Amino acid sequence: MKTLKSFFQFFTVNPGCILKRHFYVIIRKLRFSDNNPSIREDFSLKMKLKSPMLVVICLLLCTVLVHAQTPFEKYFPGTGESVSVQPIPSGGYIGAVNFYFGGKFWLFRMNEQGDTLWTKTFQSGGDVIDRWAIRVAVVADGGFFILCGNSMLAYSCQFNSVMKTDAQGDSIWSVIISSTELWSGAGFEDLIATPVDGGCVAVGHGSAGGDPRILKISSAGAISWETVIEAFIYTYFSSVCLTSDSGYIATGLNHNNSTGINNLLVAKFNSNGDSLWYKTFYSGLFDSGDSIKAEGFSAAPTLDGGCMLAGYVTEPGIYGSYALLMRLNASGDVLWTKRYFHPENIFQKNVAYKLVRLPFNEYLMYLKRNGGSSAIGTLLKLNLSGDSLWSQVGYDYRIMMNTVDEEGGILFTGYVTEDVAVFIRTTMGGLYVSPQPSLPINNSINVSLNPNLVWGSPHFVNSSSVQVATDIAFTDIVFASTNVTANTLQVTQLSPITKYFWRVQSFGKEGGPTQWSEVWNFTTQVSVSVEDNSDMPVSFSLEQNYPNPFNPATKIKYTIPSNVKREMSKVELKIYDVLGSEIATLVNEEKPAGFYEVKFDASNLVSGFYFYRLQTGSFVETKKMMLVK
Repeated sequence: MKTLKSFFQFFTVNPGCILKRHFYVIIRKLRFSDNNPSIREDFSLKMKLKSPMLVVICLLLCTVLVHAQTPFEKYFPGTGESVSVQPIPSGGYIGAVNFYFGGKFWLFRMNEQGDTLWTKTFQSGGDVIDRWAIRVAVVADGGFFILCGNSMLAYSCQFNSVMKTDAQGDSIWSVIISSTELWSGAGFEDLIATPVDGGCVAVGHGSAGGDPRILKISSAGAISWETVIEAFIYTYFSSVCLTSDSGYIATGLNHNNSTGINNLLVAKFNSNGDSLWYKTFYSGLFDSGDSIKAEGFSAAPTLDGGCMLAGYVTEPGIYGSYALLMRLNASGDVLWTKRYFHPENIFQKNVAYKLVRLPFNEYLMYLKRNGGSSAIGTLLKLNLSGDSLWSQVGYDYRIMMNTVDEEGGILFTGYVTEDVAVFIRTTMGGLYVSPQPSLPINNSINVSLNPNLVWGSPHFVNSSSVQVATDIAFTDIVFASTNVTANTLQVTQLSPITKYFWRVQSFGKEGGPTQWSEVWNFTTQVSVSVEDNSDMPVSFSLEQNYPNPFNPATKIKYTIPSNVKREMSKVELKIYDVLGSEIATLVNEEKPAGFYEVKFDASNLVSGFYFYRLQTGSFVETKKMMLVK
């Protein structure tokens, strides 16, 4: 037991340790083998030959994976919207960010902690006046595929292309996969890599908005085959997955413009692109409100060669919809259908947009309720029967789930404002990055008996809870507050010369929590009389601005302590840009001891990061803030 305990201590404090990486390799192989039975058999045979102790260790490591995760939020000011991200088997992430202006997009590479390693810009030029990324995929040789949209003003058309890059993001080849004829449209909406041959498969529709199609691109950039299903306008595939029997299942919308029929479309193809079956479900009159209509948005494989389908379906007499989940067998027969979230009125939209397969026959489904800018993102974990194992609610309408990485972290892309993209990694339970305590500084002493606790919260947070205790396990909680809407809270009537521990937890719009923050501590001062002015600050401090990010104004708090001679202190508070140029002077005068707050209005500045610096005597402190417009 002592040896096993030492092993777990080593594992948990060494996130890059070899044994842990071997465990994640095992998980990756098991996930990948869901789509490749031969790999599963080969891998299982090899594992039988390994030491039983390795199997025991791997099973035990499952219990500590959640503690090894690092949720984070990363912002890209001055861009637009992050649209796609995928985990890289060797570690880290590859993703794409479209720019709101400029007709270009970024390909970005991040490490496991969310630090940007590099970005590559793909700019419009020549006849192409606009370029945007739609999907990224990881190639088995270490490179990446990018499904692109392109716009040509001279020909009044849009077209799709697929680009392959190397591991550093440099382009190797690019191939046009849709028409560049007059008035044609960029109709491809999804792309997946095919690990066995190093190629990829894309799905979408034809130039007129109909004729759903699937095509295969080889590792050398040649179109190996294309299968087109003749259909009416507004009929398309929007999602594709690789099946466990090496085929493909695509789903989307089937619509007949002349009759008004509008229903969910799903089709299966073999590895050569031959159509095995093509089916529609929930036929009804388009926008009549008299009959059912439905659409498929995402497909995920099952081990029997079938699939799970996610989308929406309405009921007779209403425009509102349920989130829909269906399971089909390898022949396309419906095994069961489930609906989630009854519409609260005749117009409310509940739509399941993304479905991801997990190990052990479980699935994650991401849906949005209400629709529009009031939509509430909801994450459901489901078993193979579609039963909910847990749910997490309160995600902002501007983000969308993409996939899950090897450690179980859930990856979201989206935007904060029209020119600030965001990339979010949550825990395997869908929890956001934790708040960050700020003041009093950790391990502070001589702290006031009525201190102000200050912390920084992640974006998309609605409120926070704060706990203060006399022990680090929080079994003796002396102060607790919920539904705190600001990033600061005053704690009152603490005991003198006592060590206190405090932490913060933030919540989304419907109560979806983050993890608890790191636990900080402080020790209160000796009890003094009123004449001793105990409420005066005992040290210089500069707090994190609030709100942050902000638009266009924010508030900055700082403290000036009293000194023995009760003299005034010369105070300078200035704003700088990322190049170190001085932007504004907020304070430049002598101040008595006390608590201060100053407002900074950035109406005339552009979005981005800025720094504010407090200097008084020998005390100098600088903090970073972000302006988003």
